[in-house]
This record gives sequence, structure tokens and C-alpha cells, in this order.
Amino acid sequence: MCSGLFSTMMGFVTFPLRVIIKLSKMAILIALIILAIKAFKKMLRK
Repeated sequence: MCSGLFSTMMGFVTFPLRVIIKLSKMAILIALIILAIKAFKKMLRK
């Protein structure tokens, strides 16, 4: 009983962390893509 409760609590703790890590990775990728597009536009202007 106690170990099951602990594992479910750990699941509740680790699940949001996994989601946050995935979202942060996606945000970093999106930011890199936006920066690349901006740099490309600057190069096209020159």
C-alpha cells in the first residue's frame, strides 16, 4: 500500500517534469528556427 502510494506520487511528480522538458526542448527548437529565419532575412537584405 505504502510503496504503491509512493510510486503514484513519484509518477505525479515526474510526469509534469517530463512535459516541461519536452516543452522546453520544443521552445528551444522554435527559438532557433526563428533566429535562423531572421538571420536569413538579414542576409537576403545585404
